[in-house]
Amino acid sequence: MAHLHMFEDSVLRSPPQGVIRLLEEVRLQQARLLGHKQAYPGIYSTLERAGRVRALLIACRAGNMESRAAEICARNSPPINDIERAMAGYRDA
Repeated sequence: MAHLHMFEDSVLRSPPQGVIRLLEEVRLQQARLLGHKQAYPGIYSTLERAGRVRALLIACRAGNMESRAAEICARNSPPINDIERAMAGYRDA
């Protein structure tokens, strides 16, 4: 018969103070980010577009699809096959 180990689950009922402080810090940073996004919408939309293009290029690098990915993302060129539709999905996400 296998020996069953009983795990201590008290951490789930009452998280350590360090975890609670980290979660509070995350909440504060998210609120701060939202305030910055609202104050500077042009800058953030530019950064988000650039981030989408970079993420798409990285995802497509392995398949030698970089130039087409850039066209689809930057110029909103319509996708012509399943792979390009997937790239457009990254762009739209």
